[in-house]
Amino acid sequence: DGTQAGNYTDTDATFIVTQVGRFWDNSNYTYEGSVDDLRLYDRVLNTEEVDTIMNFTGPGLAGDINGDGKVNIEDFAELAEQWLWSGSAGAVDEDIVEDGSVDFIDFAELANQWLN
Repeated sequence: DGTQAGNYTDTDATFIVTQVGRFWDNSNYTYEGSVDDLRLYDRVLNTEEVDTIMNFTGPGLAGDINGDGKVNIEDFAELAEQWLWSGSAGAVDEDIVEDGSVDFIDFAELANQWLN
């Protein structure tokens, strides 16, 4: 909900072993299921930021603008149709990096996914 629930600073260790889906000491405390979205931030997100992330309905694969599960020439064509658009961040699917404009940064992200 964007509200910081607490914080902790470990002054004894120079690093902490971290694992996703299980307790760090390899005990039997494991997560049964799938993790489809994991993000780490160096700050607390506000309510609006959390809502934007959790209610995102754009393509699941960065660059998959038409939502067909692959990045290809069809996605490039859709990006080209919105080229140099500007407005609210993430308002159009072609704004892949959600910075409020459709430009070379979005093209670079699309191309990166297309080539991989």
